[in-house]
Amino acid sequence: MSAPQQLQLLAQPLPPGGGARRGDSATSKRAAFHLHPGGIYMAILDVLRGHPHGLTIAELANVTGRKEVSVSPRMKPLRLAGLVREAGERKNMGGNAATIWVIV
Repeated sequence: MSAPQQLQLLAQPLPPGGGARRGDSATSKRAAFHLHPGGIYMAILDVLRGHPHGLTIAELANVTGRKEVSVSPRMKPLRLAGLVREAGERKNMGGNAATIWVIV
């Protein structure tokens, strides 16, 4: 799949109900809107636009209010689509090397 096709997938609007089922509770419906993959991708890109020197996965998770396990798997598709790139590493709070991600 080409980068433009991947970008097109990321920008697709939410399905009716945000992907929640008709019988789901109001809480589940709100969660479905919040967790829609396109929303996570857009949140990551929006945050990176405001941080030209880049952020690590942990920093992105903190700023977006999402968990690292939700942010991390989104970075490869964004990289393959040519929207972000790796820009080096820095030590995280545990002293380990963490990749710095920047918007292209």
